[in-house]
Amino acid sequence: MSDVNKIPEGSCPHCSPAPAEEPCCAPAEGSTGCGCRHKQRTEEEYKQYFNDNYDRTRAVSYAKTSVDTMTEDELAAAEAELEEGETLPESGKAQAEAALARLQNGEDMITIIKEMEAEQKKDEEESTDGEKPAEEETDPAKYDNVVNVQNTSVPEAYRNESHAMAVGEVKIIESGNYYYVVQKLELDPDGSELTARKSSLLQEMNEFDAMVQEWIAALPELTVNEKTVEEFSPEVIAKRQNG
Repeated sequence: MSDVNKIPEGSCPHCSPAPAEEPCCAPAEGSTGCGCRHKQRTEEEYKQYFNDNYDRTRAVSYAKTSVDTMTEDELAAAEAELEEGETLPESGKAQAEAALARLQNGEDMITIIKEMEAEQKKDEEESTDGEKPAEEETDPAKYDNVVNVQNTSVPEAYRNESHAMAVGEVKIIESGNYYYVVQKLELDPDGSELTARKSSLLQEMNEFDAMVQEWIAALPELTVNEKTVEEFSPEVIAKRQNG
């Protein structure tokens, strides 16, 4: 039994947030969870739930500027009022479209993200008398977002549209005051993400099962229309087809 499935006797994360009325867990040999009253899960069930509900993306965001909210007439009027040497702020949408074009031409998303980080660091240096922060080696996975499609802390449009994307696809997603340039990645190429999340995934799966049972219990009682069943039985249909 792997360490990730070892559960101290007398405790049960599957019963959270409320503890079990009495100790319900003693590690069950060969199970994917503990020996409690909750349904045990197979490795395939974990993978299916993870693949159906999670996505891995990389993204860079551009804030909308006043230009993005202007009509063509408003934009023309604003340009006419500019003094010599003045320019309007760059459109967030235009910046996002430029980044998207670079990705479609084969550039790497991390390169674009690092360029934005460098600009931010430059601004920070100017505000701290030119003192440069220490350079850091970064793991590419640092830039990955692994998100549950139900996670309401992430903008709904981002969650839903990225979930519908194919692996390798890039697109612009507009949400609130931002344009997100999003790249869809393979969710778990080496299996490590699933292993690290098993405990939390199991709790989510149990909560989902409980919610489904509540939905079923709330359904009105079904009645069978025997006359209709008889009228459309396989035997009756076969007779009709054979004339």
